[in-house]
Amino acid sequence: MFGLYRMRIAFRNKEQDARAREKKGLYSLPRRTHFLFGILYLILGGFLVATGLGIVKSPFRHSTTTEQKAPASAPTSPASGAVEVETR
Repeated sequence: MFGLYRMRIAFRNKEQDARAREKKGLYSLPRRTHFLFGILYLILGGFLVATGLGIVKSPFRHSTTTEQKAPASAPTSPASGAVEVETR
């Protein structure tokens, strides 16, 4: 939304531009700068939404898999000191 606002500021007329330069601050920047920042904000916002939806892979996220490793199999021979019980 802020990107669209910055682009709207870029298309102000000369009278509005002269009034904005008197105020100083954010509005006193050149119109071309407002347009470039507007485009930049829209691109970054698009990537943020795409990353949140899983469309674009985040470079900062560690690979998280849902696969679980198989548990270690039980030893086939009895452990030392273990007693083996015979059942009928």
